[in-house]
Amino acid sequence: MRKPICLVLLFLISFGTLITFAEEGVSPLDMFVRQTSLMKRKVVDDMHSFFLKCERLRCEDVLRSRYSGGDIPLSWELGWKGKNFYAKRTFVPTAVQRKMEDILIPEEPTISILKDGAFMEWSTGLEKCNVDIYEGYTMVNLINEWAFFEFLGYNIAEKIINSSKNTYKDVYEKMENDPAFYFLRLPYLPESIVNNYSMYAVNREKEKIDDSDCFVLEWRDKDVLWVDPNHHWVVRQRTTFTDDKHKKFTVRYQDYREIEPGVWFPFKLSVDVYADTKIEPKANWDKIAKRWQFEVTELKTEFPEVLLAVSPPPGTLVVDGIRGTTYTIYDPVHDPFAGPIEQGLKANRYVVFRAICIVIGSILIFIAVWRMLRRMEVK
Repeated sequence: MRKPICLVLLFLISFGTLITFAEEGVSPLDMFVRQTSLMKRKVVDDMHSFFLKCERLRCEDVLRSRYSGGDIPLSWELGWKGKNFYAKRTFVPTAVQRKMEDILIPEEPTISILKDGAFMEWSTGLEKCNVDIYEGYTMVNLINEWAFFEFLGYNIAEKIINSSKNTYKDVYEKMENDPAFYFLRLPYLPESIVNNYSMYAVNREKEKIDDSDCFVLEWRDKDVLWVDPNHHWVVRQRTTFTDDKHKKFTVRYQDYREIEPGVWFPFKLSVDVYADTKIEPKANWDKIAKRWQFEVTELKTEFPEVLLAVSPPPGTLVVDGIRGTTYTIYDPVHDPFAGPIEQGLKANRYVVFRAICIVIGSILIFIAVWRMLRRMEVK
């Protein structure tokens, strides 16, 4: 009886040893892809509800030139609930920037919402609201608000586009080379490594970032990642390059927190922005022009759905691309997404006047033509 038990124990010990060796034999590149795929799936793909507040605290000029600096501190509220997305951007100018007479800084927030396949952008300070079908260039306005997620390396654009009546694949095929759709060409994780696996190599020597010994995963002149194997394989630092092989951004990720079991999220980002090779002199290339500091001030996996129930105040001008008209809101509880404008609203006076003029003009033209034809018959 003891012999079979001993054999079973020996088998289990041997099996465990094999598993351990198998794990140790996995390359850092494969381990990073595995862990990053898990994080991306949990944070973006499978997360039904998400909300965060973040700030770009300041912009430090590092390289003095006519093209660097000038970035105004910003705060964002970003989130989604199912297929509905929300973004609120607010400028927070410094005392010096407020005194500058040659620039106009809108301190009232701009709210962007994707809801039921329609897009609304409300510039509260201008009392103007745009409503349109979410396609073409209306996509760019909302996706541009998610720069924080782009620096994280997550393809939030794919989630937003697929949540509308469009598909990411179709948009990619049509707009890949359009400069406005730059986000289609970003080196997202883990897709960049999976799709270009043979281009990445693991450097022999580890490097220390913030007191963490990191593996360096490098695609020469394209992408370099410093990943921490001792802390859930998180990214500590990343440098990306332009198409002409010059440095574009270096992002340092700090203050990782466990937002859900096994899900680690950085609450602080430091972004070095390198001189733009298209507009800066060659002497400045690959030099840091400015440094952004991002910080998450609030994060939760439950989105406050009340934020989607936006009701612009009376007097707000609505440019309605869905119905092909403009009108002014008179109803204080009007939802720009709800039903035709005739429900509880007075149409814009200019639109009504223009319609009346068109009708009267058509009648006068008809009468004139009719009288001309009658005269010809008499002759």
